[in-house]
Amino acid sequence: METLLNIWQSRNLSLKGKIIILKQVVDTVCDRITKFIWSGRRPKIKHNVIIQDIHNGGLKAPDFVSMVKSSKAIWMKRIMTTKNLKLKAMINVFINPLLVENLIQGNLCTDFIMNTQNDFYKQILLYWNELQVVKMEPGSLLNQTLWYNRSIVTKVNIKG
Repeated sequence: METLLNIWQSRNLSLKGKIIILKQVVDTVCDRITKFIWSGRRPKIKHNVIIQDIHNGGLKAPDFVSMVKSSKAIWMKRIMTTKNLKLKAMINVFINPLLVENLIQGNLCTDFIMNTQNDFYKQILLYWNELQVVKMEPGSLLNQTLWYNRSIVTKVNIKG
C-alpha cells in the first residue's frame, strides 16, 4: 500500500484529489480485510457482529472504518482546545463558531453540518456528532440547545 501511495504522491494531486484516492484506499482495505477473513468466500457473519466484543457474541475484529472516523473526530478536540489565535481564525473561516458550540453541547441536527463548505471539516463535524452519546435524562435535556437539535422536530406547513 505504501508503494501505491508513493506513486500517487509523485503526481502532485490537489488536496481534494488526494482525499478521493484515500476514500478508494479505505474501500479497498475494507474489501481486502473481508476477503482475508472469509478466505474469498461470502461472509457468514455480518460485519457489525464480528467487530463486537467476545462477551457480546463477536470476535473483536478490527473495524477499519471506525478507526478512520475516530481519527478524524479527534480533530474536533484539537479545534475546541487550541489556544493558537491564527489557527482559531482559520478554523472560523471554514466552520461557524456557533456550530462548534452546539456540537460541544451535543445532539446537533446533521442538516446544519451539511452547510459546511469544506469537506474535510464537514467530515470531522459529522463524525464527531455521530460519536456523541446523547443522554436522554430530564436533567441533561435541559442543558441541550433548542436550535438545530435533532431530537426536536417541528412540522412546517407551507401553503403554496
